[in-house]
Amino acid sequence: MGWLRWGLALCVAGISGAWAAPRQPCDSCDTCTAALAAPGANVELSTDLTGAAGAGACVTIAGDGATFNAVGHTITAQGVGVAIEGADVLLRQPTVRGGKTGIHIKGALATVFGARIEGAGTGVQVDGAAGARLDRVTVTGGEVGVAFGPVRRGACAPRATLRSPAAVAQRVSVTGAKVGLAACEARPVLMDVSVTQNSVGLLLGDPKAQGEGPGAAGPYDPCACAPSLDEVRPGTTLFFSSGCGGCKVHEGFLPDVRARGHDVRLRQTGLEHKAETTRYDAFVRRCAPGIIDAIGTPGCVPNYGCLATGDLFKRKGPDGRLVFEHRLNDADGVSGFAAECASAGTTHYGAGDACVQHAVRGLTACGNQKADVIAPAGVTGADNACGAQAIEGLGCTVACEGAPGVPAAAPASAAPAAPASAAPSAAPPAMGRPSAVVGSAPRPATPAPPPSAAPTSAVMSAAKAVNPERSDRPAPPWVMYLGLAVLGLGAVFFWRRDRR
Repeated sequence: MGWLRWGLALCVAGISGAWAAPRQPCDSCDTCTAALAAPGANVELSTDLTGAAGAGACVTIAGDGATFNAVGHTITAQGVGVAIEGADVLLRQPTVRGGKTGIHIKGALATVFGARIEGAGTGVQVDGAAGARLDRVTVTGGEVGVAFGPVRRGACAPRATLRSPAAVAQRVSVTGAKVGLAACEARPVLMDVSVTQNSVGLLLGDPKAQGEGPGAAGPYDPCACAPSLDEVRPGTTLFFSSGCGGCKVHEGFLPDVRARGHDVRLRQTGLEHKAETTRYDAFVRRCAPGIIDAIGTPGCVPNYGCLATGDLFKRKGPDGRLVFEHRLNDADGVSGFAAECASAGTTHYGAGDACVQHAVRGLTACGNQKADVIAPAGVTGADNACGAQAIEGLGCTVACEGAPGVPAAAPASAAPAAPASAAPSAAPPAMGRPSAVVGSAPRPATPAPPPSAAPTSAVMSAAKAVNPERSDRPAPPWVMYLGLAVLGLGAVFFWRRDRR
């Protein structure tokens, strides 16, 4: 029975590595704020919250390296919903309603994943914070959906400075605001952003850099341009594995996948790899938090992610249910995912401080009343869907439905896969020329839908195809803890038995 003892021990070690600190529940603005003041805190919201009038932020995250998990609960704001003041904070899946500001980011290297913000004056405000990363954020209504710096009367100040370098917004959707996404004090990397049915869709300023460093020369993604994890490049597929159950099935695909030449980085498991596992988990917590989002759902731990595209195999939706973004239940599926990741890495990233080839990629800016895009003419882009006109170099190759004059072209993602090897570096975009306006007149349009808030029937069908026995109802937390307890007791039992 030694194999079983070691299997149980490795399984427990692999899972526990993903939870570096146990989650501490909180049930009020005050208790959440107090718990999140500690460095490295891991705090989980256990109920809906309502901020007191005139009290500032309902929840403040001041601890460096703190994580706040708010999935399944709503924060009703009076002033600010959540204020991020500590460095290297992860805010996971809050729903914020009302208030002056939904999420206010002032700490460096903050990652906001899966947030939903409704009816706030400003959905997300980034205020002098380097390395802000917004992933799968949905904003509806308000004055400004996402603001990197102040926006005054729907415009950026002409002499703004670069106060929030190395910003990234991917899978962000804004509808019904006066300004969808505004970057007056940042030059963000925008990937698969949708700004539809606003007054102004996308507003990009021309901030002047102060000093040097990553992001000072132009759009810069620290996660893809300077990965802190060895053997990782923009086109590398990240494979999360706890070493248990279904993970072993997926690990069995790896020899075939790698034999085909695909670049896949596996999370090591087992007690002997504890230090390496810790580094891996720290990297994905910052750069691909969705890859560990399925933990706690039995049978659903194996996951894949790609820095170059932001794609995931699966993730949890706002209600705790699993959403499958890709079907990866055999070696062919994993190979296809890895090939697309490598192709995007080669096409859209180079090396050095100017490693981002296209500042705006996969943009949908349609149906905005006054302007779809207002930006300096030198901003580079690819595979973007814009309004009636195209800014030179922005890459508006797809016309919004009903908008004349923009020829449609096949997106770069349809090109054959290329190996994730060296790609030519690009000079930083010239940001000093006069701004151009795309689509200044209202027009009929069919906007792209925002990211799904809950699994559709098609998504659920895909989920069942990958995991036929899974339930559509999220597993209660006690099931997860009971399973871990049983595994731990079993390991101890067999260890003691063998010593007799």
